[in-house]
Amino acid sequence: MSLQTSAVAAPAAIGPIWPVIPIADGEITIGRASNCSVCLQHASISRTHLKLIRAQQRVEIEDLDSRFGTFVNGARIKRTVLKPGDSVRIGSSPPYRFSGDALEAVLDGSGIAMRLVEVAVEREGRRLIGGINLTLRPDTFIGVLGPSGAGKSVLLSVLNSTVPPTSGTVEFDDGLPLRDNLPYFRSKLGIVTQDDLVYVDLTVEENLQMAALVRMPDVSPESLARRVDGALESVGLLEHRAKRVGVLSGGQRKRVSVAVEMLMQPRLLLLDEPTSGLDPGMQARLMEILRGLARRGVTVVCTTHTLDTLNFFDQVVVLGLREHVASVVYQGDPRQLLSSFGVGSQADLFDKLQELAGEKKPAAASPAAEAESHAETSTRERPRFLPPPPPEPGAQRIWQQAQVVWRRTGLSLLRDRTATILAVAQPPCLALLIMLAQSNQPMSIALLFFTILVSVWLGLQLTVREIVHERRLYIRDRLAGLHPNGYLLGKLLFAVSVTAVQTFFLWFFIRFIAPAVVNQAASDKLHDTSIIMGFIILMLTGTGASILGLIVSTWCTTETAAVTFMIFVLLPQVLLSRVIYGEPYRGVKWEDPSPYMPFLHLVKGDSVTAQDDDPKKMTKLTVATLSLPMLTRPGTAALDMLANTDGVNYVLSEFVYLLFIVGGYGAALYWGFRYKERSWNDIR
Repeated sequence: MSLQTSAVAAPAAIGPIWPVIPIADGEITIGRASNCSVCLQHASISRTHLKLIRAQQRVEIEDLDSRFGTFVNGARIKRTVLKPGDSVRIGSSPPYRFSGDALEAVLDGSGIAMRLVEVAVEREGRRLIGGINLTLRPDTFIGVLGPSGAGKSVLLSVLNSTVPPTSGTVEFDDGLPLRDNLPYFRSKLGIVTQDDLVYVDLTVEENLQMAALVRMPDVSPESLARRVDGALESVGLLEHRAKRVGVLSGGQRKRVSVAVEMLMQPRLLLLDEPTSGLDPGMQARLMEILRGLARRGVTVVCTTHTLDTLNFFDQVVVLGLREHVASVVYQGDPRQLLSSFGVGSQADLFDKLQELAGEKKPAAASPAAEAESHAETSTRERPRFLPPPPPEPGAQRIWQQAQVVWRRTGLSLLRDRTATILAVAQPPCLALLIMLAQSNQPMSIALLFFTILVSVWLGLQLTVREIVHERRLYIRDRLAGLHPNGYLLGKLLFAVSVTAVQTFFLWFFIRFIAPAVVNQAASDKLHDTSIIMGFIILMLTGTGASILGLIVSTWCTTETAAVTFMIFVLLPQVLLSRVIYGEPYRGVKWEDPSPYMPFLHLVKGDSVTAQDDDPKKMTKLTVATLSLPMLTRPGTAALDMLANTDGVNYVLSEFVYLLFIVGGYGAALYWGFRYKERSWNDIR
C-alpha cells in the first residue's frame, strides 16, 4: 500500500500501521482526513492534526489545534523547529524519530499493555490477592489505590514479574504470556521502589553513568552521554547533574531513581508510592513528570495511599479487602471514583474499602468504558515477534561490570570523608598501639601476631557492610542485567585495592619504626624479616579477611546484624592462636610438636603431642582442628618464620596453607552468594 506525501495527491488509507513519513520540500499535512498528505487512521489523531514545513535544510512542525496534541521530546508544542534525533508523538501514537529526512516510527518504544485474568497469589497457605481481572492500557498513567494491607505491593510484584501468580494468567501486548517472555519483558521494564535506590555519595550524573554502563554493554561514550542527558531532561534534573545525591531533596532523589530507569527507555514503569514523604508541591511536580512520561510512550503504574494526586491519573485501579483477600473493586475514570462508591471524602472511601465483606458486587467503571478500553488495547499495532533472550554475558562483559562496581564502590568510599580518614588513619594508629603494647617483649612473634590480627580487622570492617548495605541496589541492577560474578569480582577488586594501601601503611610502620620502640632482641628479628614477603603475607591475610567480611555481609539481613556478627568472626582469630595458647612464652619452637604445628608436619600426619599418652591429647586435637581455618594461624607462622627458622620450606608451606584458606573463603563466598541472591530476587 503506497503512501502519498505530495501536498496535492490524496493518500491511500493506512489503517493501524504507523508508516515512515518522508519529508520533501514544501508542506505536508498529517491527519485522519482523506485530503491530508499522510492519512493516519487512529482515534487520537484529529482530521487535520499537524503539518510539516520544509524550506532548504530547515524543518518546522506545527500543530493544527488538534484535540490530543502534538509532542516534541515530551513537550506539547504549537510550532517548533525539528532537529535530527528529536522524538515526535502525534496524539497517542508511538514515538516518531526525526532523522533529518523523515519521521520513522519506533514501535518498540510504545507503552506496554497488560492484562491479568483471574490472578491470585498465595503465600504460606494464605491468599493475599484473588480474582484479579485487570486491563492496563498502553501509554497511560495508572494509579493503584487502596488502604494499607490491600495488596498494592503484591499486585506490583506480579506486574514486575518477581512474584508469579499462584493461579490465573498475566499477558502483555498482543496476548504474549509473561512467564514465557521474561527476558524481553524485563528488558523493557523500569522499577522505582518506595526507597530511593541511588548512591548518595555519587553525583546525579555519576549515578546515571554507572547504571548505564551496567545495563548497556557496548555503549559508546557519545551514546552514553546522550542517554544520560535524555534521562536527566525527562525528569527535569539537568541543572542538578553535578550535585551529590545526598544533598538533594526527597523529591529530587525520587526523580533520580526514575531517571536511572529511563536510561533503558522502558515501555513499562512501575513505582511503589513515589510521593510518600513528599510535601504537596513536590508531589505535584513528580506526578506531572510521570504523566509526561506516559505521554511520551511509557505505561506508568503508580501505587498510592492518598487521593491528593488523583487528578493526575488517566486511569485508577482501586483495591479493597473482602474476607481479608485483596481484589479489584474499581477500575476506570478517577473523576468518577468517589461517586461510584457513594462517598464524598477520602476518609469515607478508605473506611468503605476496609469493610467490603458484605458487598456482593464491587463498584466498577461503566461497561462501555471497559469495552472501549479493551478495544483500544487490542487494536493497537505492536511488534509481534520478540527478539531472542540475551546470551549469558561472557568474560569480557563480566569484567566490564566488575570495573563499574569497583569504581562505584571506590568513589562512594572517597566521597565519604569520615570513612576515608578512618581507612587511612587506622593502620598507623593501630601499628603504634602494637609497638607500645609489645615494647618489652623479648620475642618478635607477639608483635607480628598482632600485626596479622590488625590486618584481619581491617579486612573485616572494610567489607562486612558492603553487600547487606547495597542489597536493594543490587536487586535493581540484577534485574537490569548485572551478573552476580561481575558484582562479586568488583567487590573483590575494591577490597584488594584498599587492603593494599592499608597493608602498606601498617607494614611500613611495623617494619621501620617498631625497631626503635621494641626490645632489642625483637628488633633484631624484625630487621631480618623480608620486607616484600612480609607485605605479601599481610596483604594475603587482609584479602582473606575481606572475603570473610563479604560472606558475613551476604548472610546477614541488616547492617547491625553484620557488624555484631563480625565480633564472633574476629574473636576466634584471636583465641585460637599460638600466641594466646602460650607456646611462645614457654620457649616452644615452630619445629616442636604442637596443636599449631607447621603445615609440613600437618601434611606428614605428625602427632600434635610429644607423647601418645598425653592426658590432654583430645583437648589439643580439638584446638588444632578448630584453628585450621583461622587466618591468624598460617599468617602468623609465615611472618614469624621469615626470621625465626632456617628452612625456606617451612615458610613456603605456611604460605601455601594461607593461600589454601583464602581460596576456601573465596569458594564459600561464591557459592553462598549465588545461593542467597536467588531468594533476594525471587527469580523463578
